Amino acid sequence: MSTAPAPDLNEIFVYRAHREGRPVVILRGLQSPGSMGLTVEAEVHPMEAGARGPVLRRPYRFASRDQAMRFVDEALLALEYLDCSVV
Repeated sequence: MSTAPAPDLNEIFVYRAHREGRPVVILRGLQSPGSMGLTVEAEVHPMEAGARGPVLRRPYRFASRDQAMRFVDEALLALEYLDCSVV
């Protein structure tokens, strides 16, 4: 299941966290042309063995790229502590 950013948004980055070969979280940085702010879209996959629940998507909007990157850095660090591999 792949979602492309809306046509008026530029994808700045994508980080994927996996655990035991299964996707856990995908974080995408999206920015409108000419905007100073950044939206981080978090796509969270169910983790229970054999789970087929819905993928949860939520946008987090930040006034600056620096604020967004601090959020992403903290989220990726937490995922690594939870034994996820991040690419």
